[in-house]
Amino acid sequence: MKKIMKAFAAIAALAMVSSGFVACSDDEEEDTSPKLTISADSAVSVEAGDPINVTLTATLKNDSFAGAIPSGLDLSAYVTVTPSNAASFESDLVVKAAEDIAAGGTTAKVNLSVTTTAAAVSGTLKVTIAGEALKSGKDLTSNALSYTIAGENGGGDSAVATAKTYSFAGGENGIVASDVTNWDTAKMESDGVLQSPVAAEGATQTLNNGAVLYYKGSKVGTLRFRHDKVATLDATTITALNYNGGLAEGDLSSGVTLSSVDRYVKIPVDGAGTITASVVFKGGKDTDGITGGPFKAALVDSNGALIGSVTDGPVLDSTTATVTGTVSEAKDVYLVFSRNGAVKSSGSATGGFDVTSIVVAPAAN
Repeated sequence: MKKIMKAFAAIAALAMVSSGFVACSDDEEEDTSPKLTISADSAVSVEAGDPINVTLTATLKNDSFAGAIPSGLDLSAYVTVTPSNAASFESDLVVKAAEDIAAGGTTAKVNLSVTTTAAAVSGTLKVTIAGEALKSGKDLTSNALSYTIAGENGGGDSAVATAKTYSFAGGENGIVASDVTNWDTAKMESDGVLQSPVAAEGATQTLNNGAVLYYKGSKVGTLRFRHDKVATLDATTITALNYNGGLAEGDLSSGVTLSSVDRYVKIPVDGAGTITASVVFKGGKDTDGITGGPFKAALVDSNGALIGSVTDGPVLDSTTATVTGTVSEAKDVYLVFSRNGAVKSSGSATGGFDVTSIVVAPAAN
């Protein structure tokens, strides 16, 4: 029997964190392994030291519950909650079934309650369901959930973010010549792209507007700036930042492991607010015989945990979209992209992702 770890949090943003970016693969087989994901009925924020209550929905994929569980049953024999900051919570965690759970069912609602402390203001937690409660007989651990406890050390409300727009085109708060001084210009006129330098071990670059680029690879062009195909470099003719590929596999529903990511944009957010990235998913053609996908994009925090929902992009043609997330305190925010297994009939990976801007809007007081 599993024993519940005595910890939980005020949920300010719920996230799903993945096992990370991996190399391109030609494997097109469907993943049939059992999985558990967690979502919440609402976002909750409380002052440190106050009790909180939240209802979580557990969803199984390729698995089901082994037997019926009545509403109100104590689930301490079947559920383990593992926080990243155990000192944030008292030892009074209670986990109960919020409604009847049917034998053979794939979803369940559970009520969690606990008292917060003033020890830590943010982190993540994961939920594990014991294999004895599941048809597969395998213990399943969920995505990570991000939380924030307001009023650090009794200090009152968190600061709100400063409004800011990061442009990845030339122009106001956008790309300047110094941002691309060392980039490869070989395809600037022919293909309309400036390519990031080789960075086999990974490299970071802070742009003039404050955004941070990260790229890793043994060839030029892990990231690219789209360009108006002119012979002379002029920053005002840059139109977007391009992720020249990304995760070959992975739906981002559990976030990412940032140490495995080969390209991203990071922006600093100095308080509570909403982040919106304006993007274009760049797909292939019908004649490419593409399988896999759809493409995926998301905003995550420094733990790789989602701070919003995952945005889908089709693998054919170009589609404009937005990727959004919210934070309740100052933190770095990362924009990540996945090809999600999209490959051409030839077996080569396909697809990319343009970013035109990322906008930070302060939370309402």
